[in-house]
Amino acid sequence: MYQIKNLCTITLAAATLLLAGCKKDNTATLTADDASDAMSAALSSSTDGLSSQVSTAASYAVAQGTYKTDGTETLQCGVAFDTAVAFSYNGAATTASYTGQWEYLLTCTGTENLAMTGSYTGNFDAPRISSTNSGQRQWRITGISGRTSDPYTLNGTLTRTGTHISKVRNRYTYTVDMTVTVTNLTVSKTTYEITGGTGTVVMTGSVSNGNSYTFNGDITFLGGGVATLTINGTTYNITL
Repeated sequence: MYQIKNLCTITLAAATLLLAGCKKDNTATLTADDASDAMSAALSSSTDGLSSQVSTAASYAVAQGTYKTDGTETLQCGVAFDTAVAFSYNGAATTASYTGQWEYLLTCTGTENLAMTGSYTGNFDAPRISSTNSGQRQWRITGISGRTSDPYTLNGTLTRTGTHISKVRNRYTYTVDMTVTVTNLTVSKTTYEITGGTGTVVMTGSVSNGNSYTFNGDITFLGGGVATLTINGTTYNITL
């Protein structure tokens, strides 16, 4: 009887260990590396991120002559204007498609500025991540009068909300609610590229297993189509 009881005890213990080994890890959540992929996509020109949208804003401002003071401006002071926009990118490794709306308001009293707001929705598929998302932009551009050699200065926010699917590491599917805030972003009136400035990113959401996450990032725009992103003390180099 002792031998049979001992065998049953061993079998039960083995079964318990086997079940424990098969149990899913319900504590898993995103890492800083995962967050950097999502934040980078929200900044990249190929995925209609901040860089692309800022370039569109700058080129529109130049086209409307908002830096001129000789009466040839086509936007009227204090009169709101809106237009539909579309974005499409088909690269070797990345594709993206977005539609949206821009609203403009040129203020000519006090500090001259161009307020640009609007919404967008779409999707992208990149090597490390794919997403369907939507968002809002709310920017104010100054430096609209003066020489073309003087850059625009842009302040404001860009939001991005949706579902992301990671293609690397743990290949999580997760929701994203992200806000990018830029401070004194300088933008060339001739190349429409970001030449300097700083920003912050707040990213929250939950993984498909129900676990939530929060990440904060600091951005430094270096010009030349590059920036650095720092999350939890780790700095990532980003191509805009």
